[in-house]
Amino acid sequence: MPPLPTLAAAMAAEAAEPPPREPTTPRSIRLGVCVMQKKQVKLARLLAELRQGGDLEIVLIPQDQILEAPVEHWPVVDVLIAFYSRGFPLDKAQAYAALRKPFVFNDLTMQDLLFDRRAIYRKLVAIGVPVPKHVVFDHTDPATEGQLLIHEDHLELGGLKISKPFVEKPVSAEDHNITIYYPDAVGGGSKRLFRKEKNQSSAFYPNESVIRTDGAYIYEEYLPTEGTDLKVWRRRAQI
Repeated sequence: MPPLPTLAAAMAAEAAEPPPREPTTPRSIRLGVCVMQKKQVKLARLLAELRQGGDLEIVLIPQDQILEAPVEHWPVVDVLIAFYSRGFPLDKAQAYAALRKPFVFNDLTMQDLLFDRRAIYRKLVAIGVPVPKHVVFDHTDPATEGQLLIHEDHLELGGLKISKPFVEKPVSAEDHNITIYYPDAVGGGSKRLFRKEKNQSSAFYPNESVIRTDGAYIYEEYLPTEGTDLKVWRRRAQI
């Protein structure tokens, strides 16, 4: 039978054991918001609600820092919300994400695609999302001369006919000057859509029915929505 440990040995063994660890409070998640000042104002209410949960530290990256400071000097965050608007340096946001590797809500590399409506349509078709019947034509490309057939109430390209009313969109998604052309059966004319100025975002021109020929455009069938402005957001893969 082994000898019983002496009191001194028991005390020594107890002293050698590490002290119990104090419970620790989990660190708040640092949520970085990297957008232009105008967008930060619009996000204020949402960010205030996120703060109420107590587990998020909201880090607003100031616009002057976004525009002027190198990304190495931007605050380090765990999660990043960043999206393009006019004047936003998307390339810097992409460089920051590559450097710090936060969890990014909006895929910054994919935001480049959003500048070209042709690329957007190709992507939608590739993933099975329906798009309006449309054609794309570059009026400035000499190689395409004579290919677009323009008639009074429709146009045709490569055998695909687009009848009025149809929508004319610049291929650049940064250009918001969109025109809708109406057939003579309903009076003809066109409606121009543009960035909202005061309380107006469109104007009707009853005597203007000739399409623009100064660049590359998408011409697509007009889908009536009875005045409803439709917007779609993707929250996650299942929604």
